[in-house]
Amino acid sequence: MSMSIENENVQLLCNTVVREINREHESIGSIDYSNLSKTSDQIDYFLKNVGFASMGLYSTTALKGINGFNELLRGNEDPDLHLRLVASGYRVKCVESYLVEKVEHDNSFSHQNWFRCMYDKFKCSNTIV
Repeated sequence: MSMSIENENVQLLCNTVVREINREHESIGSIDYSNLSKTSDQIDYFLKNVGFASMGLYSTTALKGINGFNELLRGNEDPDLHLRLVASGYRVKCVESYLVEKVEHDNSFSHQNWFRCMYDKFKCSNTIV
């Protein structure tokens, strides 16, 4: 499948295979943005799917237009970015191929700081609402 950014108002997200560090050859799940193409309300989509990790390609213009990532967040900074992008008029499309592998492990920031990540999840949801 071939996809390109049509203009700087369109940003791209990739689907992701998730693996556990001790079971490298076995998928334990996926992060799939394929339903994004079926929604007309991307703010609603990202509010309902806040917490999805991101594997995206963003134009410099878009990132500068929303002042980049919120560096005050320690977790869920990607969903916050998506919400602010679509709230500012940018569109997000999905590259439906699985181009990324994400490895989970018990020592990751999100596993070690679960409550902080949940706090930031709610914080980014409240930014738009």
